Amino acid sequence: VYGPIFGPYRLSLHPLERIAQPLAQPVPTIAPLGRYRYRIRSGDYPDRVRDQAAFDFTVVEPPLMPPDTTWQGTYGGGLAGAAFNVHPTSDGGFVAAGRVTRNINDIWLGRIDGDGNTLWDEYYDTDGEFGSDYGYDVRETADGSFLVVGYLYDQSSSHDGVVIRTDADGRERYRNIFRSPTGGSDMRFSIKETPDGRFVAAGMYGKNPQYGMLVLLNADGSTVWKELHESSDSIGNSEHDAFADVAVLPDGGFVAVGTAYSGSTYGWMIRADANGEFLWDRTYLTGYHSALTSVVVTPDGGFAMAGRTTDHGTDMMLVRTDGDGNELWREFYGGDLGDLAGDLLLLEDGFLLAGKTNSIGHGSWDGWLVRTDEDGVELWNATFGDTGNEELTSVDAVPGGGFICAGHTKPEGSFDAYPWLLRLSAEQ
Repeated sequence: VYGPIFGPYRLSLHPLERIAQPLAQPVPTIAPLGRYRYRIRSGDYPDRVRDQAAFDFTVVEPPLMPPDTTWQGTYGGGLAGAAFNVHPTSDGGFVAAGRVTRNINDIWLGRIDGDGNTLWDEYYDTDGEFGSDYGYDVRETADGSFLVVGYLYDQSSSHDGVVIRTDADGRERYRNIFRSPTGGSDMRFSIKETPDGRFVAAGMYGKNPQYGMLVLLNADGSTVWKELHESSDSIGNSEHDAFADVAVLPDGGFVAVGTAYSGSTYGWMIRADANGEFLWDRTYLTGYHSALTSVVVTPDGGFAMAGRTTDHGTDMMLVRTDGDGNELWREFYGGDLGDLAGDLLLLEDGFLLAGKTNSIGHGSWDGWLVRTDEDGVELWNATFGDTGNEELTSVDAVPGGGFICAGHTKPEGSFDAYPWLLRLSAEQ
């Protein structure tokens, strides 16, 4: 038995002796990837060969397998609610933001160590007994404190923007509430750090019309500038625009994604300069309804965006563009019963989408991760949860390997959902 670079494997048989069971020769781990020929010769080898056969095979990379769950649990001090975002902290732990039910809904900020143990929980009620508060995103600042963005829903049916700066232990240092028009919105959903140590937040503002909003914040939470954007005339008169996520570009500018409505709901992306001023926008529509929920900058200077579409039922969607927003390809993931993307993570060799699926898993909605290569080809997918309702709204890479996810879980038979965090190993 002989295969190139593997070396010969000799087996001597006595007259009339037979091989009673299959023989296996493993491919050495040092074998380079590529095509090989496996040749079998029988006889008085090598002097006299009575019979021979050969077949070709290819050595390829072993398929990636989904990560294992290192730990998971519900957080928020045992209160009902949801975690909207989670990120690693400089001390090896994690910080999560969301909402919990105390009065009505309060902003929740939680610190967790690397093993999943709660270090502290803090709650912020920005509008008294009758308001509902939501903390949508959080970032650690250079001094180890935190900046939280979100919104409150007050008695006038308005959604007012909220920015809270805390110390390293979650004690509130600074709060700013941005009042919206009566019955309108000033909502902040995403926050990212800029190269100069400030932060940009994305959301929406106004009421009939409603605009996509970018806000630049100092590290203490004070506002540097606010810019409002509406979708271009290419889709007609749009009065309901909103940003769900923002990314910072190498030149100091920004790209934001969300939705624009004009008869149908379009996925929407705009490019802004370092002062938040409009440069160009693009819309993307598949089916009657499309929405973009997350954006990352790719190494070639282009963009990748996650979202959902109604073209194939309701499917998770990944769109890849060049640096000018021109579409290169789009891919869809899911089945017949509904699949949504909430977050997108850029990896060295592809992408990881987080969301929820009703098409596969344990029944009802399950948290869902979909891993793709650089061309959007699915490599694996994994569901998380049981027979209740679960959703993953955030995924981030953990220094040293693996991932951290946030969302909510609603046990079967329970009226309430709870903030949910999962620590996952590296891919296998």
